[in-house]
Amino acid sequence: HGVDTSNAGGGWTRSVVSGGRRSYEPPLGGAVIAHGGVVLFASAAGADKSWAVWPTGGYQARALAVHDGATGKLLWYRFANYRARPVMTEDYVVAEPWAFDLKTGTPKTRQHPITGEEAQWAFCRYNKQCGTFAGSRHLMFGRSRGIGYHDLLGDDGLYTFLHSRASCWIDTSSGGGMMIKPPHAIGCKCEVSMPFTVALAQVPQQPAVPQTFAQPGTELPVRHLHLDLGGTGERRDHEGNLWVIPRPGEHLLLLQFNATPTFEEQGGPVRRSGNYTPIANTKRPFLFASALRGMKDCLIPVTTPEAGPFRYRVRLGFSALPGDQPGQRVFDVLLNGKPVLRDFDIMKESGQPDYAVWKEFELEIAKDLTVVLTSKTGTGSLDRMPLISAVQVLRIE
Repeated sequence: HGVDTSNAGGGWTRSVVSGGRRSYEPPLGGAVIAHGGVVLFASAAGADKSWAVWPTGGYQARALAVHDGATGKLLWYRFANYRARPVMTEDYVVAEPWAFDLKTGTPKTRQHPITGEEAQWAFCRYNKQCGTFAGSRHLMFGRSRGIGYHDLLGDDGLYTFLHSRASCWIDTSSGGGMMIKPPHAIGCKCEVSMPFTVALAQVPQQPAVPQTFAQPGTELPVRHLHLDLGGTGERRDHEGNLWVIPRPGEHLLLLQFNATPTFEEQGGPVRRSGNYTPIANTKRPFLFASALRGMKDCLIPVTTPEAGPFRYRVRLGFSALPGDQPGQRVFDVLLNGKPVLRDFDIMKESGQPDYAVWKEFELEIAKDLTVVLTSKTGTGSLDRMPLISAVQVLRIE
């Protein structure tokens, strides 16, 4: 389709290519993208692969201008603080790390997974990447050390696999429920540069490796916290709840929930794949396939003095490991100093290993929740240390 440029110097003229400071070599230029009856003017830079620029505000002057494709009328214009050339979908302009409504420029939002408040939507290729990204209506693809993708429908976070990597520009093509990535990065010296083609298509099973969720801003006060203590990333369950992991201060854009567990000597995570570990009595096997073993205590931020105290329902999830016997792991559980379980034995409670057990309590919390596990059978060997898999903190409205 052609564009009437007879009003050049009027409605079509607006600066968008600015704020070009960067720490890597991709050239900074202008992009003109037409789709869905509108025309977008934007910057066409590649991303700075070390994330040295965006956190310091180096892209705050980069703007987006969207015009009506038939008349040239400006529909919206805004400074957007984005890293790389945007992608236009049927519904949005995705300008990493944000997205904006195609026709109005309204920022895309989501319900914050912990506070329950409306928050600006974000996605983040948090690892090394020197190129831009590509996408379709429901998926974004791009390099994040390996190949990363974000499912816009499920909104689980960024999934990454390291069997190959995207190129220094764009080498993914998606449509019809598939994505194809030919081997365009053969000459690179990166350790994950593999000379073969990758294709992705829909399958019913969830990925064995979890996603990494981007959500800047505060996580307090908690309205609904679903904490996967032994996990390595975020996952949504069958009810749409996002289970998060303790992640203190890794990246400005990532969801950073600073729960802090401490361990007995030799204690730490026990991790198995929920896809290949059958767990009875749950629809969330990924939670109970992993656990923290030998955890002494865990400090969980819940609210602030300014927000005030709230009454919460606290649920603790446990599952015994294969080979465990009754009487082997016996421990007390304290919440904010108050004993809530005495001489708790997961195997005695469940009757079998790999069987999910939930224990539920109500209490008022004014600031933090401290979970303490005190062993009654000793901590000198791994097979006697306490186990805990998950914590839910749900505000009682």
